[in-house]
Amino acid sequence: QAGCVNDFEIAIRDRDGRMIICSVTAGVVTAEEGTSRIAGIVRDITQRKQSEITAQKAFVEMEETVEYRTEELLTMNKQLKKEMEERRHAEKILQQSEDRYRNFMESAPIGLCIVDLEGGIQYVNRKIEEESGWRRDELIGKNGFAVGFFDDETMQLLMERLDARLKGAPPMILNI
Repeated sequence: QAGCVNDFEIAIRDRDGRMIICSVTAGVVTAEEGTSRIAGIVRDITQRKQSEITAQKAFVEMEETVEYRTEELLTMNKQLKKEMEERRHAEKILQQSEDRYRNFMESAPIGLCIVDLEGGIQYVNRKIEEESGWRRDELIGKNGFAVGFFDDETMQLLMERLDARLKGAPPMILNI
């Protein structure tokens, strides 16, 4: 109808029966004597079409992969949010437990002290301050065996008990 075609795709068979995709550009040409003919170019675009099909398949596969990975990420994100919420809850419970422990230690009616294996004083409660006259800042971080807090007899008893515990003896309450 327009008198021409531009990049019109057609499929033809070659002599061996294989399908070849071609692009046809042609138009009606009128000769000087008034006869009309069709003049055109036919190009083999089979490889280009196969590349386009391959690229399209790869694009579809990529989109499917992206969709699948997005779903995975959303699932993982939900799981992480759940785990974070569980962790916050566990931290809250732990904080409450620590607060109860700290309150118990501070308000105990007896003196409580935590000492590491080298004798370093890690903690003393309020009762030790009240009973001994030593301030916490004078004791914490110091060597409890060297600061002069214990008399010689108590020091000997504590050293023997520490040695026994290090060798596997069970815990024992010392009445000092």
